Amino acid sequence: MLRPRRLLLFLASIVLAAQYAAGLVTPSLASAPRDGTTAADALYKKLNGDYLSTFNSELEPVLIFLPSTSADVAKFVKCVQPLVGLGLVYIAVRGGGQQPTPACNNVAQGVTVDLRNMAGITVNPTANSVTLETGVRWGTVYQILQPLGLGVAGGRSNTNGVGGLVLSGGLSFFSSREGFITDNVINFEVVLASGQVVTADPWTNADLYKAMRGGGNNFGIMTKVTMRTFQQGSLYGGSVFYPPQSFPSQVDAILSELNSPTTSETHLMVSVAYSKRFEAFGGTVGLNQVYYTAPTAEPPQILEPFTDVQPQFDVLDSMRNMTLIDAANELTTPNTNDQRVAYMNLHVKMGSATLKSASDIYLAGIKPLLDVQNITLSFTFQPHAVSLFEKTSNNDGNGLGLGPSNGPIMSVLLLAWWDNPGDDGLVLGTGKSILEQIRSEASARGTLIPFIYMDYAFNDQDVIGSYGSGNKKFLQTVSKRYDSRGLFQTGVPGGWKVLV
Repeated sequence: MLRPRRLLLFLASIVLAAQYAAGLVTPSLASAPRDGTTAADALYKKLNGDYLSTFNSELEPVLIFLPSTSADVAKFVKCVQPLVGLGLVYIAVRGGGQQPTPACNNVAQGVTVDLRNMAGITVNPTANSVTLETGVRWGTVYQILQPLGLGVAGGRSNTNGVGGLVLSGGLSFFSSREGFITDNVINFEVVLASGQVVTADPWTNADLYKAMRGGGNNFGIMTKVTMRTFQQGSLYGGSVFYPPQSFPSQVDAILSELNSPTTSETHLMVSVAYSKRFEAFGGTVGLNQVYYTAPTAEPPQILEPFTDVQPQFDVLDSMRNMTLIDAANELTTPNTNDQRVAYMNLHVKMGSATLKSASDIYLAGIKPLLDVQNITLSFTFQPHAVSLFEKTSNNDGNGLGLGPSNGPIMSVLLLAWWDNPGDDGLVLGTGKSILEQIRSEASARGTLIPFIYMDYAFNDQDVIGSYGSGNKKFLQTVSKRYDSRGLFQTGVPGGWKVLV
């Protein structure tokens, strides 16, 4: 006998199937496997196993819905809205599946809307824009744009999906010059809770347009986004590995670099990382991933403090002139579909004492984790220059609550990959303890910035609250206007909700 929720979802799938059999739309449906032997079971396992983190692939939706058009999505929303309204069905929306936070893009015993079949790309050279369906991945976008001599503010990994990064704010190789990824959005196509398909831009549904630029999955299902393109040739960049003892000197180099007039052309990630893969180098290494986005025949002087750090593990270094595709290839994480993945972050004002204290806290704090099976740990500083925040006012601003008066600031990011669910408590507890110590130290120094970046957040971090009370109230108002019954607040439980 089916349990009540499974029975209701089964009935919902019948309703959906009846609609599609009538010829209204022809998407695909994949139901939860029974004995693992049928083609449908194999499809389900393939789809549900394709997440960055096992935090999400271990969740088993009763139904995976694969729309091909925005009309499919609209009919789906209309179909399930009554059941969602009664609290009988829960939904998740998945683009690329690369956000590792538990349940943000998959749902146990519910329906997952998997947008991978919506992968259209349309370039408009006259309008300097590209329109992307939400299921496309950034690597595919770059393969289309690069031969045209064009770039776009998009993900730094080929496997990153378009939807999650755009809605969370998004960082790109060009952030110092172009702002957050979401600052480059010209318009959205979105399916509302009513099933209506609408456009949101600075002239039509302008409040929705602003809210979706950083507001996450709170307002509807984004089905298309039109982004600004720009002329872009090769980059200079790559990775430099070195002993961790030199990491403090790289903190000083960041502080100096941010005062350079050419900082808007740089993108910097300065890390200290631990992995058994680095045993030949002592287990813990310093890592600079640095890029200069303007054309240059010679290695740019502004990167020299990061590329010339000595000594280096030369065999691992990769600095060179490269294409955007090359850069995204290099930062594409090796297949971690069978690992746990967790990100946590906070932000601080620039200051040598705060940053060096944070790295000391981290290196001391991770010692209990070094024997966890197949663990990889990373602690990363990413500076956000004033030039980035100058773009946040584009088209009346975004939903993040940041502006030029906030910059420059430093993103402090903790990342972890590990194998066994039995280690979750230790790894997550240790990470949260380290982050809280860094937060307390920065707060005591007066250097803590409230902002938490959604795409790097764990699910218990108060992302929406970190945008500021006024901005949170604005997002709540927009949510109530376009989703008065709260479908995307209660019916889509994953992610960070505005009405909490």
